[in-house]
Amino acid sequence: MYNYDGFCNICNKNVIYTSANDWYRDYLRCPLCSSMVRQRALIFVLQNELKIDIDKMVIHESSPSHIIPILQNNTKYCYSHYFEKVKSGEYYNNCLCVDLMNIPFKNNYFDLFITFDVFEHLFDPMKVINEIYRVLNDDGIYIMTFPMESGFKPTEKACVLENNKPIFIETDRSKLKHLTDVEYHGNPVSNKGCVVTYYYGYDILNIIEKESKFKCDIFFHNKDIEKYGIMGVYNEVIVCYKNKNRQCMNERPTVENITECKKKFYANCEAL
Repeated sequence: MYNYDGFCNICNKNVIYTSANDWYRDYLRCPLCSSMVRQRALIFVLQNELKIDIDKMVIHESSPSHIIPILQNNTKYCYSHYFEKVKSGEYYNNCLCVDLMNIPFKNNYFDLFITFDVFEHLFDPMKVINEIYRVLNDDGIYIMTFPMESGFKPTEKACVLENNKPIFIETDRSKLKHLTDVEYHGNPVSNKGCVVTYYYGYDILNIIEKESKFKCDIFFHNKDIEKYGIMGVYNEVIVCYKNKNRQCMNERPTVENITECKKKFYANCEAL
């Protein structure tokens, strides 16, 4: 049992973080607002690393599972979900539907674009990357989280879409997870869940830079930030800068500069 006095930067309160096991990504939640490690990690990067004044930004968030109050309080914040059989740009149940491969906003519209654990569910992630690039202003930022399942091994495609049906591809990662069919994660707007399309490694940063005009930064938390409940694995925050002259703040992850927890985890799943 993990137990630690800390502070939640989502609900802005002192809390006691507890977890019944060491899979902190899902279980180390704020006892007051139920925020997860990845949400606190992303907000930590915005506030403490990038030092961005969120209140002054035009922000879009895609597919939020938990709308963060400090984002919601911004009158220039909007969000969307993807609904099958609903046209991108139309509303369904009072919520804007946005297909990230066809974002219904004009060029240079947003200051900040956010996705939490969406990128691993995209069939054409580079098309989405370039669409997000289009709708960001010249100094805009795309910030996201997703599980770095392949670690230091190459990114692998997990499935392909044929006749609108996901078809399983056997990969090194799927073998380690003993998968024989496509994998699904939760979906906040559908009981069907979201199919996992890629198992990303740290090489995705180079891939994004090669396939788009973004410059990529990564905040991989090479030490635990216990005060904010940012612990464990898959807590990386990727930042894509549209301004190519912007200086990155971090080196890329190496076996030497990640936490001992991540070294052990990736060694156990053969992703070192």
